[in-house]
Order: sequence, then C-alpha cells, then structure tokens
Amino acid sequence: MEPKEKEKLFDNEGIGVCQMSKDGQVQLQNSTCERVCGNRQGQVCGQGCMTLFNQQSPSRKLREGFHYFEGKDISGKEYDIFMIKNKNSMITCLRPVEAEGATPDNSQLPEGLTPRETEIFKMRTTQRISVTEIAKKLEVSRATVRTHINNINKKLSAP
Repeated sequence: MEPKEKEKLFDNEGIGVCQMSKDGQVQLQNSTCERVCGNRQGQVCGQGCMTLFNQQSPSRKLREGFHYFEGKDISGKEYDIFMIKNKNSMITCLRPVEAEGATPDNSQLPEGLTPRETEIFKMRTTQRISVTEIAKKLEVSRATVRTHINNINKKLSAP
C-alpha cells in the first residue's frame, strides 16, 4: 500500500489513524488525525491521546498492549480512542463520539421491532453499549440480549 493510500485510511468514516515508532515519533497520520491533532509527522508526540496514555489515565485494558479510552476530550471534541502497542510501534484510532442529540426519534427506527428490541437497538446504535453492559442494565442474561440482537438483525435484513 502506497503512503498516500495509507493516509486515506478511514478518512471517509471520520476516524483518525496515527502510527508512531516506539520512541513516540509520528510515522503516519491520516488527514482526519491531522485535523484533530495537527501535523505531527516526524515529531515526537506527547499530546492528545498520548497524554492519556502516558498519564496512565483509566482505560479499559483489553489485553496486554490494547487500550480503550471512552469519550475523552481531544482538541475540544469527544472521541473514543483505541490504542494498540507492541515493542516497535503504536497505532491509535480516534472515533468521534456522536452528539448527544443523535438518538433517533421513533420515525427513524426500523419498523416491526418490539419495545425491548427498540430499547436494545437504541443502546447499541446511539450509546454503543456492550452486550454485557446491556444485560446488567436490563437485568437479563447476555444470552437474552444476544437473542434480541439476532432478532433485530433478522428484521433489519428482511426484504
């Protein structure tokens, strides 16, 4: 893949992508990341998401080398941040969090969903809540939530 092609990674989805060397020098930024953080190509970056990472801010450590920061402010906008670090480099993805008013009104919801499916659909699409979190919130099993999600998917894919 050519460098210019790499720079376009995820740009059409508004996702910022940055790759840094093990010493923190920015090796690649797509244009979304450049808009958020400024052009840092060839520089050691210690701002934005790196500040969170270096300060050991609370994150969900998914496993060794994988970190997730939810709803963090970067340059005045809220992002979910996913960082993958190995011994030679780190890749960061910034995904903008949707505005609070992004909850679909009932006219935007798929037809034919039960009230419970509608509730779960909203949780998954606007709040991006995991199956486990939904199960805890609704006081049902994860299997029940997965069943509802499967039913939603069937209804959404029906002609």
